[in-house]
Amino acid sequence: MNSLGSHPSQGNAATAGLPHGVSATTRMSVDQQLLLLSLSDQYINEARTMATEIAFSQTDNVGLVTQYSKLMATGLTCLEMVAIKWNHTFRPRQLATLQLRYATLLFEETENLSNAEEVLGKGIALCERNHLLDLQYSMQHLLVRVMSKTNLRASIKLLEALIHMSSTCQHTPWMYAFRFLRVSICFRFQQNAEIATALINLKVLLDLSRNRGDVTITTITALLEAQVHLHARSSDAIDQAQRALAIARSHQLGDLIEEAPQILLLIQILDLACSLDPFKYAQSRSKMDAMQVALDAANERGQWTRSGTFYLPIEGSSDTNLTQETNELFISPGNGKLKLAFQWINRTEVVDLFYLLSGVALHCKSPKHSHMSESLLSEGLKRTEADLNPSSPSNSSLSTQIDQAHWLKQLRASIVTRLALVQCARSNWEAASHTLRRTNKLMKFMQAHGEQQISLLASYLNGVIHQGVGRLDLALQIYQSAHFALPATPSPTNTFGETLALLASMNMLLLISSSSHSSHHLAPSLFNSLRPYFEDKYDRPEATSSASKNLSASNDHLQSSYFFLRALYTIDRSSPQHDSNFVITDTKRHLHKSLQAAKRASDPQLVTLGLVQMHNMFFADMVGQQTEDTVKAIKENVRETGDLLWASVANGLVAGIMDRTGRNEEALNWLQYGQSIVGKLPPQVQETLAAARKAPTSGGEVDVDGDRPMHAC
Repeated sequence: MNSLGSHPSQGNAATAGLPHGVSATTRMSVDQQLLLLSLSDQYINEARTMATEIAFSQTDNVGLVTQYSKLMATGLTCLEMVAIKWNHTFRPRQLATLQLRYATLLFEETENLSNAEEVLGKGIALCERNHLLDLQYSMQHLLVRVMSKTNLRASIKLLEALIHMSSTCQHTPWMYAFRFLRVSICFRFQQNAEIATALINLKVLLDLSRNRGDVTITTITALLEAQVHLHARSSDAIDQAQRALAIARSHQLGDLIEEAPQILLLIQILDLACSLDPFKYAQSRSKMDAMQVALDAANERGQWTRSGTFYLPIEGSSDTNLTQETNELFISPGNGKLKLAFQWINRTEVVDLFYLLSGVALHCKSPKHSHMSESLLSEGLKRTEADLNPSSPSNSSLSTQIDQAHWLKQLRASIVTRLALVQCARSNWEAASHTLRRTNKLMKFMQAHGEQQISLLASYLNGVIHQGVGRLDLALQIYQSAHFALPATPSPTNTFGETLALLASMNMLLLISSSSHSSHHLAPSLFNSLRPYFEDKYDRPEATSSASKNLSASNDHLQSSYFFLRALYTIDRSSPQHDSNFVITDTKRHLHKSLQAAKRASDPQLVTLGLVQMHNMFFADMVGQQTEDTVKAIKENVRETGDLLWASVANGLVAGIMDRTGRNEEALNWLQYGQSIVGKLPPQVQETLAAARKAPTSGGEVDVDGDRPMHAC
C-alpha cells in the first residue's frame, strides 16, 4: 500500500481532476479509492464470467453459486467503500456516476432492493443540488424499475410524476424513455386497465414522434401498439394490430433497417402472428416466406448484441446536459445523433422463434404440410437445446442471463408442445408421447415458474394421446380434471385455458356418446356449459348473444366441432314424446352448420367427421349417385389428413356400397384394404373397434362397421 503513495507518477495521476481545496493529506485516500475501484471491476468481471454457467445450468451448482456470490459481494463492497463511505474527494458528477453504477449492480446482481432505493435516493438529491439532469433522470428511471419489484403502485405514481415533469420541461428524450418504461410495465400484466394505459401512452408517443418527425420512434411505437392489441385478444384485436402494422410500414424504413434490422423482423413476426391468431391461415405461407427473407437480410448485418439490446436514433436531440451519463440508456455514436436503447431478443433467438412460427403456420395451413411442419419444429428443438448450453460466457448481468435462459426454456417448451400437437394430428401417438416424456423436467420448470398455459397444453395433449391409443378411461380422467372446468360465464376474450377447457369438454362428449357408456348421463350438463359459447341464449334470435361476444363464436374449428356434437347427440327417435321429423330436421341443421364451418376453416378432418355422420344417418342403406359422391368426398378428405383411423372408416363405407350394388369382388378388396389399415392402429384401438363391431348401433351415433371415432377435437 505504501508503494502506491510513494510513486510520483501515481501520485500525480491520483490527484488529477481533484476539486479545489483538497489537501495533500488526502492523497493516500485517493490512491486507495483508485485501488478499490480497480479491484471492484476485477472482482465483478470475474464473477460475471461464471454468470452464464449459473444461469443456463440444468442443475443447482451450489459451489459455483457460492464462488460467484463471494466475488460479487467483494466487488460490491469495494465499490460501496468508494461510492458511499470514502467519497469526499470526488466531484459531484463523479460521485453521482459511481452511485448510479453501485445502485445498478445492486438491482441487477442482488436482492437487496431496499439498499438500492436508499442509494438512489441520496444520489438523486445530490444531482438536484448540482443540476445534473442527465444523472438525475437516469437514477429516477432506475428507481422506478427497482420500486416496481417492491411497491408497484408507488413506482407507477413516481413514473407518472416523471412523465409530467419531463413533458413540462420539454425534455424530449426523457419523455420518450419514461413513456416507453410505462408501456413495458403494462406488458407485465394482462388486466384490461393496464392494456388501456399502455394504449394511451403509445398514442401520446405516436403523436409526439409524428409532430417531431421522429420516424424511428413512430415505427417502434406502432409495433408496440400491435403487440398490445395481440396481447389483449379482444374481438377486434387483429384488425387493430394490422392497422398499427400499416402505420409502421407507411414510412421509408431503408436506412433504419440497415441500422436496426430488428425492426423489419419485428414487423414480419407480428404480421405472421396476426395470420395465426384468428385461425385464418390463407396468407400464413406468404408471410412466413417474407419473414425468411427478412431474417436472411438481417443475418448479413452486424448490428446485433448477445444481450438483444439495440438502439434507435432520435431526431434533433443533442442536448448533452440531458444525456451525457445515462447508464447506456442513451448513446451518442459521434455523428451528432442520439440513440435510445431497446431490449429484445438476440439474432440466435430470432431464428429459434422463426422455426416455431413457421412450423405452426405450415401445420395450421394444411395437414399436407405436417411432415414439413414437424421437421421445422424438430430443428427448432435442436437449436434451443444448443442455445441452452452456451459455449462461451457473456458479460451481461446474472439477472439478464437468467431472464434469457428462462425465455429460451419457454420457447423450447412451446416448440415441444406444438411438435407433440403436430404428431398427434398425424396419429403418430408413440412419437408424441416420446416428445412430451423427454421434456418432463422442462414442464416441471414451467409449472414451478407459473407458466400454466404450456403445462395445461401438455396435460391436454397427454389426454389426446391416451384417447388416440384407446386408453379412453385415462383420457376421460384428464379431461374431467379441475384444470379443464369451464367457467360459469364465458370471458369475452376467451383465455387459452378456456379454449383448452372447451376442447376437453367436447372430447368428453365424443367419448361418452354411446348411450351404454357409464358417463353418458353427463352429456346434458356438458352441453349446458358449452352452449353459451356457441349459441344464442335459449336459441332465441331476440335474446342477447353470449356467443357473439366470445371469440369461440368466430373460431370455425371450434364451431364445427360443437355443431357436429350437437348432431351426434340427436334425441332418441324411439322416444314417444318427440316428433322424429323434428329430430331429423334438427340434426340436418346442426350438420349443415358443422360442415359449413369446417369448409371455411379448410379442415379436412372435421369435414370427414360431418360427412361420415351424414352418410351414416341418411344414406347408410341407400344406393345411388348421392351416396357414392358422399363417400368419394370422404375418401378425398381422408387422403388429405393422412389419418389411419378415418382411412379405415372410409374404406369400410366404400366396401359397403360395393356390396349393396352387387360388386362383391371390389367390396372384398376394399374390405381387406381397410382391415390392413386397421392392423396399423394401436392395439387397444383395434380391440375397441373389434368390440364395437359386435355391439348394436344406436340411431344417432357414428358407427360404420363398428369404427367409432376416437380422435380428439
